[in-house]
Parts: sequence; C-alpha cells; structure tokens
Amino acid sequence: MFDYVLVAIGRQPNLTGLDLERAGVALQPNGVPIFDPATGQIGNTSIFIAGDAIHSRPLLREAADLGRIAGDN
Repeated sequence: MFDYVLVAIGRQPNLTGLDLERAGVALQPNGVPIFDPATGQIGNTSIFIAGDAIHSRPLLREAADLGRIAGDN
C-alpha cells in the first residue's frame, strides 16, 4: 500500500507546484527530491519518484522502467 504517488510527465521535471518541502522532502539544488536511485524512494518517506520527474534519464523506456521499479518497491 502506498501513502503517496508522485507523477510528472514531460521532459523537464515540473515539481514546483507540489510543495514538497511541506511533506518534509529534502530537495537538490535543481528542485528534484533527494532519492535512492535504486528504488526511487525519497529519503525515509513512503514517497517514490519515477520517470521524467527524476530528470537523470529523460528517455521513455527508462522512465517506464523506473516507474515499474518504484511501483514494485
């Protein structure tokens, strides 16, 4: 069971309107949450990030794989 799902689509992450700071999420200087690249988990929260929101691999097939990994975790 998940408490939160973070979904962003497009090639540039647009996370500004999500107010992630209020959820206690630490952000990198570029505005992307600090997360575990192996699982997609953001810090010690029950929030996971995947796909284009990560901004490290803006390819559709990579985004799909990352979404599956985050969902599995």
